[in-house]
Amino acid sequence: MWDSERHTLFGEVGIVDGRYHDDDEFIVSAAAAAGSGSILVTEDGRLRTRLVELGIAVEHGFSVVDIAGALAIQSNQAAGHRPA
Repeated sequence: MWDSERHTLFGEVGIVDGRYHDDDEFIVSAAAAAGSGSILVTEDGRLRTRLVELGIAVEHGFSVVDIAGALAIQSNQAAGHRPA
């Protein structure tokens, strides 16, 4: 999903320390840089689990969901509900 009304382009982002696979560093860092209320959407269950278990998502103010979760958020927003 792409929301042209709500997007941000980052030239550089800081690295988020944590015990997750280094191949995921860029996406985790971008989600953290986007700030409070951002949503990282990934089908990588191990990454979602690690970010929640380690508190990285909460610490950096973003949510992490799979595609089904993202679609549910989109559906709620379309129905006029604000995300949790």
